[in-house]
Amino acid sequence: MEKLLKRETVIPFLTILISVLIYLILKKIIKRLFIIRKIEDKRRSTIISVFTNIIKYGIIIFCALIILDTLGVDTKTIIASLGIVGLVIGMSFQDIIRDFIAGMFIIMENQYVVGDHVTIGGFKGKVVSFGLKTTKVLSYEGELKTIPNRYVDQSSNHSIEYPTMTLDIPFPTNYDIEKTKKLLKRACEKTNKELSDIIIGEIKLVGIQTMTNFIIEYRIRVQTKLFKDELVKDYLFSNIKEELNKHESELNG
Repeated sequence: MEKLLKRETVIPFLTILISVLIYLILKKIIKRLFIIRKIEDKRRSTIISVFTNIIKYGIIIFCALIILDTLGVDTKTIIASLGIVGLVIGMSFQDIIRDFIAGMFIIMENQYVVGDHVTIGGFKGKVVSFGLKTTKVLSYEGELKTIPNRYVDQSSNHSIEYPTMTLDIPFPTNYDIEKTKKLLKRACEKTNKELSDIIIGEIKLVGIQTMTNFIIEYRIRVQTKLFKDELVKDYLFSNIKEELNKHESELNG
């Protein structure tokens, strides 16, 4: 009788102790793993929280089954029952489970974070909220869309780096090449000053891109802030037109 009591006391105690130690060791390993990978703080915290919770509840269930088995409870029946219940729950909440799994992959693959500008399923906007079940995107027209993570099979992240716009400007072949280049440089410089807050670096005249019997195309390249390319293009073309109106007579020959 004493041996039985001792067994029913010692085994649960050792099980709990070992389980706590395993949990703490695994938690430390996970933290170190994601620190080494140099993941951003927000994303790292989310990943660590998800993984440690999965481990914690897994260890609690495993620990409970061992203790119940020690106390003489038929754990095989419980495991079988849990399997049936889990199957029913899984079938009932399969969409939620799919959202959760998709959310995990979004985090792990670093597809986007809150604040990024994205396109998801043709809907373009800024990510204002992200959870393991849904992603909320605010469009530039003010429409807020809640997208279940299971539908984020394809997404475009526009915030990874600033977009580069390339323009090929055609001029007649009878225009003096050096004078045309000077005209384009003046237009670029003026646009740089006018839009210095949205242009990254400066607008650059790359040089001649193509030449035919009728036209010469001069390539201009500029890096802009997100979704500001059309504005820069409008200003640049206006300045080129202004320069042409002033100096077109000088370009012939």
